[in-house]
Amino acid sequence: MSKKLAKADRLAVVGRMAAEIAHEIRNPIAAMRLRAENALAKPGEHHKAALDFILPEIRRLDDMLERLLAVTRLASATPVDTLASALAAGTQLNKADHDAAVVPAAV
Repeated sequence: MSKKLAKADRLAVVGRMAAEIAHEIRNPIAAMRLRAENALAKPGEHHKAALDFILPEIRRLDDMLERLLAVTRLASATPVDTLASALAAGTQLNKADHDAAVVPAAV
C-alpha cells in the first residue's frame, strides 16, 4: 500500500512540474505572439519594440529549457521531490528575471 501511495505522490509531483513548465512556456509565447501581431498591424517603431520584447523572451525560454534538460539528466539518480524543488527554484528565479525585464505593451 505504501508503494502505491509513494508512486501516486511521485506522479502528482510530475503532474505539477508539467503544469508549471507548460505555464512558463505558454505565457511568454502568447505575449510574443501578441507583440508580433501588433507590430505587423502597425508599421514603423512598433516592429523594433516588438523585437526588443520578443528576443529576450526567446532567450529566457531557451535558458529555462536548458535548465530543465540539465535537471532531467539527473533524474535517474535524483528523487522526484528533489527534481521538483530544483525546477521550482529555477522557475521562481526565472520569473523574477522575467518580471524585472518585462516591457510594457505599446498602446
